[in-house]
Amino acid sequence: MMMLLKLITAVAAFTATASAGLIQRGDAAADAINTTTLATLNLYEQYSAAAYCTRNTIASPGTLITCAAGNCPLVETNGATIAYSFKDIGVGDVSGFLAVDPTNSLLVLAFAGIRDIAGWITKLNDRLVPSTTVCGTTANCTVHQGFLNSWSSVSGIIVPQIINASATTGFTTLVLTGHGFGGALAALATAQFRTTPIGNIAITTLLTYGSPRVGNTAFATYLTTTNATTFNFRVTHTDDPVPKFPSRALGYLQWGPEYWIRSPTGAPVRTFDVDQINGTETSTGNSGTPFSLDFPAHFWYFNAIAACK
Repeated sequence: MMMLLKLITAVAAFTATASAGLIQRGDAAADAINTTTLATLNLYEQYSAAAYCTRNTIASPGTLITCAAGNCPLVETNGATIAYSFKDIGVGDVSGFLAVDPTNSLLVLAFAGIRDIAGWITKLNDRLVPSTTVCGTTANCTVHQGFLNSWSSVSGIIVPQIINASATTGFTTLVLTGHGFGGALAALATAQFRTTPIGNIAITTLLTYGSPRVGNTAFATYLTTTNATTFNFRVTHTDDPVPKFPSRALGYLQWGPEYWIRSPTGAPVRTFDVDQINGTETSTGNSGTPFSLDFPAHFWYFNAIAACK
């Protein structure tokens, strides 16, 4: 009963920001994507899926990444290996891995999400706090205190591993990805690395799937305007409720561009099923859908993203 009351409270804080209606193809605010972009979204969704697999988050360096659930075949085909793995470390039990993708000549930092979102979503309405580490000199930039605490507690461990892997492989591109909670951590890490570049990393590409809101308007604008249309991909799915939290009434706003998947849960994703919506959050995409607790929509991004144990 107490959990239900908390959920109702969280929903009430949200509903003032929801607006009705799915957009139709041809809306001037949305653009269809091409096959190259679709392939990119699909590949890194599979890296996010692989971060749920315990085998990958406890693996030794050099181990090939695999998914027993069969939901990361592209990653397996690329011959991606573990450079560093981590499971249940820091504040919030952060899990994931740093991978070497020899096919694309880049590094991938993937964070796992949280399966029990029915309980977790009620805790999302945390306060916003400033962070010069993440925001640099951006005026009035604030971020979610809980997500910041989690990232800050593990960054000192992960950053040296990225620097070492880049020096060893010669790869200077880092892709950061994650689903749900993992996406929030990926967004904060990306903002930090763009504020203060690390090692030889020259390019930081961010792809998140079903990520909650991470910061206020200043943060969303900062992240959106740093390499936005080329290296930012915020992927949402139909009426997934997670990207709609924490509430905009609390000062939160999503970064962009958004890639809104409109195909139903369980269905294949094609180019014409995805709308690219540039700029920071508007009611054109996911946040414009009627509110629901459609948790299955959160766990379907190209495939069953959290299927691996």
